[in-house]
Amino acid sequence: FFGSDCEQLYAEIQQDYDFTNNYVTYWVKVPALSATSDSKIHMYFDAFKPDNNQFIGDTGESAAQNVWDNSFVGVWHMANNPESQVSDSTVNAIHATSAGAMTSNDLIDGVIGKSIEFDGVDDVLDTHYNSVLDITQSVTVEAIATKTVDDTDNYLLTRGDADTSGEDQKSYGFS
Repeated sequence: FFGSDCEQLYAEIQQDYDFTNNYVTYWVKVPALSATSDSKIHMYFDAFKPDNNQFIGDTGESAAQNVWDNSFVGVWHMANNPESQVSDSTVNAIHATSAGAMTSNDLIDGVIGKSIEFDGVDDVLDTHYNSVLDITQSVTVEAIATKTVDDTDNYLLTRGDADTSGEDQKSYGFS
């Protein structure tokens, strides 16, 4: 990836090239966009060049983590099989683990690449305790979600304030 002044840009591979569907998902750190003229980003593929590990990487790799600056506490694309962990794309590495009846069948096609389907009963992804999640100021949460059940008890993001021992948890869960 190259910006308009030909500098290389950091990119995270969310979904590598799917030859069957001609589809790929990359997240790119764009340094600036112009409000008055077209901003151009160029992406080059060359099967004969070695991998560009310095600027392009899979979730968790250094190049991919450079897409997200320290303003991002966590970024979960929900593109992982929920039977394993759902990886955080930032340097904080606050990975989430599933609880409930989540299986590999819950990894479905979404608006952007793969997505995770929650059953609305007991499915949850838990970030567990992490001091970085001790957020005491305003926070912005962004998500693409489709709600299929009209139930006032379902939440997209919840915060655990205390575990069963009464210890302060400061964990978050997606459900």
